[in-house]
Amino acid sequence: MNLRTLLPGAQHLRQRIGTAIRYCFIADTDNDAPTFGRVAGEYDDDGNPGPPENVRIMQDFGLRTRPVAGSESIKLSVGAGMGNGVLVATENTLYGPTDLQDGEVALYNSLDQGGVLCRIRLSNDGSIVIVSKNAEIRLDSSSGNVTVNGGGQPVARKNDNCGYLAVTTSGMSIVGVTWVPMIPVPPLANTTYTPITIQAGAGNFLG
Repeated sequence: MNLRTLLPGAQHLRQRIGTAIRYCFIADTDNDAPTFGRVAGEYDDDGNPGPPENVRIMQDFGLRTRPVAGSESIKLSVGAGMGNGVLVATENTLYGPTDLQDGEVALYNSLDQGGVLCRIRLSNDGSIVIVSKNAEIRLDSSSGNVTVNGGGQPVARKNDNCGYLAVTTSGMSIVGVTWVPMIPVPPLANTTYTPITIQAGAGNFLG
């Protein structure tokens, strides 16, 4: 076998593969059709980029993103046709969390940068944390509680008990009205205890 005769063919095949599968940067996306955009053209031997190439951004059904310009991407030329460009993966290390553990997942957008967060994180312990610019909701897997904005108490639900309204009377007169977390044992004399629960749409606590 003459290697000299095979070498030109191997080089040609390498060039064709390099053209069909290419690492590139996103130039922009279409305002009217966010699943379409352009990537920077191939660089020539002098390091000059070619004209931008039109591409289609393929993603999983049910999930649609619009990558920011400058994001890294993998471009496939379907059928080796230069006009059949498809992006199958995008990444931008300027955005998103950098502390994910093995197996964890995060959904974020371009606001998630420089300490400002906008993300949903699925942690390995089963907890889910939703963070926006000024709010946080945490679903804790160990306690089963939902907390808001870092609070130490779980979010109340409809019909949750919020303690008792203790009304103390003397004869026909009310001499005391207080809130107590639970009915004391034994109950105070001449005192009635009315449970306080959350009622949907009431806007406050109702007994």
